[in-house]
Amino acid sequence: MENEKIIISFDFDATLSLPSVQEVAKDLIDKGFNVIVTTTRHSKYLNQDLIKITDKLGISKIVYTNGEGKEFFMQGIDIHIDNDDSDLRNISRGAYTEVINVTDKEWKTNLYNLLP
Repeated sequence: MENEKIIISFDFDATLSLPSVQEVAKDLIDKGFNVIVTTTRHSKYLNQDLIKITDKLGISKIVYTNGEGKEFFMQGIDIHIDNDDSDLRNISRGAYTEVINVTDKEWKTNLYNLLP
């Protein structure tokens, strides 16, 4: 399936932590897209809330930036979904990763319009 080649990254806090965003992530996984999490959280902490949700959704890859800018971790990621304007701005400057802001009421439509 071609969809598995498309990598879609979600921020966690105030993004994938929201049930409405989890529904979209699950739909993308069911359609065969490669869904991961990219968070500025530190890996040295337990992050039980994050792990509980990623386990439930079946997301196996979590990228912890340990406080560094997410833009440095976007290599190979096609779409990143986040709620943080400055993170999205910094990522979009890299030009290779499309960004979706979950605070935009049209975010789901914008996301699905990017997909094959």
